[in-house]
Amino acid sequence: MNQVQRFLCKLFAQIGSPRARQLHQLVSEGRLREAQLLSMPGPSAYRTPLDYRRDRLATDIIKKLRLPGDDVLRERNSVLKFVENERACALTNHRFRRYQRMLAGDILIPEEDRLWVEVLVQWRVELKRLLGRIPLHLVPRFSGGSTLSDSGKLTTIPDKMSSRTTIYESCVDVWRNSIKFTPFGEKAEADLVVRANRFFTVPKNSEINRMCCMEASGALSLQLAVGEYLKARYKLCTGHNLREAKPIHMDLARQASITGHLATIDLSSASDMISRELVKAVLPTDWWLLLNSLRATHTEVWGAVVYNEKFSSMGNGFTFELETILFRTLMKVITNYDVRVFGDDIIIDSSSAPLALKVLEWAGFRINEKKSFCEGPFRESCGGDYFEGVSVRGHFLEEIPDAPQNWVALANGLHRVGLGRTAAWFFCVDQVPSDWRVFGPSFLGDTCFNDDEAEPIYKPGCSPGQLSPYWTVKVPVSRKFKLGEHFPYRIATAAASLGVKSNFSTRKDVIGYRTRRVLAWGTNLPDWLSEHVKV
Repeated sequence: MNQVQRFLCKLFAQIGSPRARQLHQLVSEGRLREAQLLSMPGPSAYRTPLDYRRDRLATDIIKKLRLPGDDVLRERNSVLKFVENERACALTNHRFRRYQRMLAGDILIPEEDRLWVEVLVQWRVELKRLLGRIPLHLVPRFSGGSTLSDSGKLTTIPDKMSSRTTIYESCVDVWRNSIKFTPFGEKAEADLVVRANRFFTVPKNSEINRMCCMEASGALSLQLAVGEYLKARYKLCTGHNLREAKPIHMDLARQASITGHLATIDLSSASDMISRELVKAVLPTDWWLLLNSLRATHTEVWGAVVYNEKFSSMGNGFTFELETILFRTLMKVITNYDVRVFGDDIIIDSSSAPLALKVLEWAGFRINEKKSFCEGPFRESCGGDYFEGVSVRGHFLEEIPDAPQNWVALANGLHRVGLGRTAAWFFCVDQVPSDWRVFGPSFLGDTCFNDDEAEPIYKPGCSPGQLSPYWTVKVPVSRKFKLGEHFPYRIATAAASLGVKSNFSTRKDVIGYRTRRVLAWGTNLPDWLSEHVKV
């Protein structure tokens, strides 16, 4: 911890703004927690991108730093947030059950609800047009994440093919119909029917963890298949490829920070705020029946099993695609602009933004006011933060560096925000052993310290009098397993058909690092060397 304090003090001294000096004092006195809670003014309080960028750098570096002893607090806050979101979804469910009765003609539509009922009707039309027909067949897909059947390092494709499949009772028929002609088919009767998914968290920031749910393995593989189908429908109907959306969103945010013609909207806990009755009210009946059969209706939280008011959580294989489609179609109800949506990142024309905020809140979502910008010189989307066209995103130190690779990554983060070869950057270099002090260009990533002034090393080439330049890098070494030796022939063959290599590694199974050389193609010899070497 003492090394982190020294690093932060050097960085704050380098930044030099009044806020940085204030943070410097708090950190030097050991009041890190207090420094993290120090609020920062919004972009409108700053006159120039440089002023805002300096304070963002100072703020972001400690914003997500997880301090020792705070694990229980972050976990507790996550559970409290889970309960709060469920209560909010329950209220939304009550309202949308009422809207469904209005649409069915069971009750009259009050005057104050006529506008919202019309929005709901148009939303359903947009969704039906985009979704089309449900898929006739689902081919199970795999991710590298944990499931109720597979956790820890045993989450590879062959591991998932070998373990006992967990499935929700509501999707047993869909599952067995989908696996008839797959390696799962012969062991379908051994499926373990479970009632709930399992709540867990992953690090987010210094105050709270990110909420996720671990799904049943069989249900997840079908959810992923639906997610792929939804991606394809989205691309077909909108022309937007979700796999390529992030850089497009970032560039649109940059342009909008200059012209102001677009607004960027972000939501809080969006996936956890998609209420069950909302989805039922807007989806075509066949799509509702399919998605509802694949989701978890209950969640196990700290030993208790609760009935979900939300429709699906982060961890469900189609949640991201579903929320993207829901927000896209809802925005199309209120504007003719070619809305861009990526998860809960929404980009819409500024003239429609005030109405968009009202409609989203009506649908039960919370606007993240700290990350939503409809006017002024600042916009942000998909990790791109821009002030009058200038990138002002800082770097986040998320955990205390305890290994050489962590200090390399921290130094490279400083390099990316323009603080390479500063006192703080050199401090990071000093924390690693001499064999880790290797330098190279940014495209080598965190395999070396990124340095614009770095020069490659030269060694004798194949021809007399010639030299071959190379970079020295540190690369992770993983434990390798032979597919054919660790799994039955049937599983190994099926896994190989899905792209699993004959020598494969488990997730995050790094056992060390080794030094490698990377040829520096296209490098010109420096002046001091070219005079003595034939070219």
